[in-house]
Amino acid sequence: MAKQKYICECCGKEYYSYKANSNYCSMECKRADNDRYIACEFCGKKIKVTKAREQKYKNGEIKHIYCSKKCTDQAHTTKVKKFCKHCGKEFYIGKCFENIQKFCSFECYNLYKREHSTLRIKTCPICNSKFETYHDSQIYCCRTCRDISRQNRIDCICDFCGKKFERIKSEVDKNNRHYCSVKCKIADIAWCDEDIKILLDNYGKVQLKEIKSLLKDTRSLKGISKKAMTLTEPFRKRWTNDEEQILVKNYSSLPFSDVMELLPGRSVTAILGKARTLNLISHFYLNNVYSKEEVQFLKENYLDMANSELSSILNRSENGIEQKLRSLSLFRPKDETVSGYKGVSEYIRSKLSLWVKDVRAESGYTCALTGEHSNLVIHHCHGFNLLLEEAKALINFPEYDSLSKYTRDELDNLFDVFFEIQEGYHVYVCITEWVHKLFHKIYGYGENTKEQWDEFVVDFKNNKYSKS
Repeated sequence: MAKQKYICECCGKEYYSYKANSNYCSMECKRADNDRYIACEFCGKKIKVTKAREQKYKNGEIKHIYCSKKCTDQAHTTKVKKFCKHCGKEFYIGKCFENIQKFCSFECYNLYKREHSTLRIKTCPICNSKFETYHDSQIYCCRTCRDISRQNRIDCICDFCGKKFERIKSEVDKNNRHYCSVKCKIADIAWCDEDIKILLDNYGKVQLKEIKSLLKDTRSLKGISKKAMTLTEPFRKRWTNDEEQILVKNYSSLPFSDVMELLPGRSVTAILGKARTLNLISHFYLNNVYSKEEVQFLKENYLDMANSELSSILNRSENGIEQKLRSLSLFRPKDETVSGYKGVSEYIRSKLSLWVKDVRAESGYTCALTGEHSNLVIHHCHGFNLLLEEAKALINFPEYDSLSKYTRDELDNLFDVFFEIQEGYHVYVCITEWVHKLFHKIYGYGENTKEQWDEFVVDFKNNKYSKS
């Protein structure tokens, strides 16, 4: 860009500049033109101010300008004589209020207003009572009615007794059910004899979803499960010695489906919970530990074979192969994603997001080991891949090379069974992310056990590990 000719706004000198919009020939002219002088409003002394401050003073954004704090104080404390507009009495007021205050007292102000104002009779729109006022803008008779009018209330119907009542709109928006009183709320939430009978007749025989459909809409799957676990005698069915012997004798030697046939009155959750209290190891786990030969075969062939080929040769599921490769830190250059998910494992994990949120809330958003409240995750002490494989084996879940080949019912059924098995073991814990990564760095990913977690907790509390 060529030089252009300009005239300095300060000294009037002609000069040339490469700038598109130039106003001054030098910084000295720019500074000199920015200086302005205004007289102090109290003593008249000239004050040096910026161009911008002078403009604000002229526009009224700055009401007063004084040369010092002394002038400021004296300007506000200097009294001026005035005469009351109502009684004519002489009084003195600060100079800054000279053009504002017109009365010597509130009494004179109120009397003057009554004499020169019209008394109006209005009707309050809230209580319908009549009231007198001198204020044309007054709408309500009192402050209470005004506050009521500001409450955004709408009509509701009690979900228990059907009574019509008003409720604040924000309360209606954040609650799914509405009650006219605490009594109705307790009565609707409480378990009645009929609900308990339905629960006892069906628990352990059908899935929780089917039981939920037989009960009130207020019942959640979690609430139904907790109620079933907290029922006391004579409702709760206790394990007999014969049942315990059957479980001890067959849990490690027979598939889970066969164990369920030997215990017809027990649910999946009940059997898993009892096996956990008896420290039993399942047949599925004992028969799914990878041998040294299988591990070596994976290391030699995982780059040349797909998971489907490896699973057919080793007689393992594709998900199991995927989890084992991850635990051995064996990764292919690129994994193909199908329908937004890498496979059934990732799909199941995505559906656990609400459950993860609930578990974090129940733990008070606190790490069980460090007490930290940020970057929290839920760790399965009994490995996630073991739970998933057990669920697949229980329902004979088919193995396809693409997630899109499964029907929605197949995937939902797998998730329901997985969730029941997970809650049956009930060995998961809320921990912070760095503790979670530390555990898997030591014990690997996949096929993790409760014993590994217990060992890790002992070492962690003995200060064997640190965050660094």
